[in-house]
Amino acid sequence: MADHHAPGSSPLAASTGDARADETLRALVTACEAAFPGRVRSYLLSGSYAEGDAIPESDLDLGVLFRGAVTDDERQRLYMLARAIEGPGAIRLDVLALDERQYLRNATADAPEAITVYGDDVRGELTLEPLARARARYLSAATYYIWQMRGLRPGLVWPLDYPDPDGEFFGYERYGYFNGDGAEEMYTPGARTMLNCATMIATARLTHAGQRVPSKRRCVEWYAGLAPGESAAWLAALYAACKGRWRYRVPSDPAERVELRALCAPMLAFENDFLSFARPLNESALAAKDEYSWPRACDRLRWVAYPDLTPPDSEE
Repeated sequence: MADHHAPGSSPLAASTGDARADETLRALVTACEAAFPGRVRSYLLSGSYAEGDAIPESDLDLGVLFRGAVTDDERQRLYMLARAIEGPGAIRLDVLALDERQYLRNATADAPEAITVYGDDVRGELTLEPLARARARYLSAATYYIWQMRGLRPGLVWPLDYPDPDGEFFGYERYGYFNGDGAEEMYTPGARTMLNCATMIATARLTHAGQRVPSKRRCVEWYAGLAPGESAAWLAALYAACKGRWRYRVPSDPAERVELRALCAPMLAFENDFLSFARPLNESALAAKDEYSWPRACDRLRWVAYPDLTPPDSEE
């Protein structure tokens, strides 16, 4: 699809089909080309806008691939550029600075399907990351979401309770929608974080079974083949309602609020079952002391420990 751009802005190699998203991407690419002359090799779009199932509340997930090694200063400047482009009502930019060597050698599952919106198409140069690395990453991401929904409280020990057992939605909506670090209110109530957590748990289980999952939508579809039954049906219903119908927001209609509460209720069992599954994997990672997996296992145990398995002392 052709990209119609304003004079002075960078034309996109591919359009999302959404004028507002294209305008945001053009603004970021133009700003990056000015701020990092000759440094950025490619701008890679993934997520809902790449898959064509974005809703107005979806983030723009963009990887900015730097030539060679990316510096901490470049990461910080890229972050500040993205925040400067966002304004009231703008699409939120989830931008990641990518190191060329690391990205090409350890590409994530969504990388082969990413859309090049500007710069070089590097898909033919990709080598997917080892499954062991992917398993460690997804275990950590799922555990972090579980911790985040409980306010990043220290001292959590499995088995967990609901974030707020007495709440209408058991507390799962409290940290539901991230507005950004600079927002007046960092979080507003919603269902986005809960859905992210549920799909990340399913992705971790699928990756452990040897599958590489490129998106939330495929995660929901494929999880039905891994775990047919109530949990897969619940995950599909959660995804359809929270993203498709309510657009990550807490519904105002009383009947829909009852429905959301019913969808929130199984989440605790889903979390605790995952944490039970993760326990021996954490223990194995600690014993092996692999340079990639060991520090991530330590982080996971700092977020959620077990009665008989806690993070090692810092001096180790």
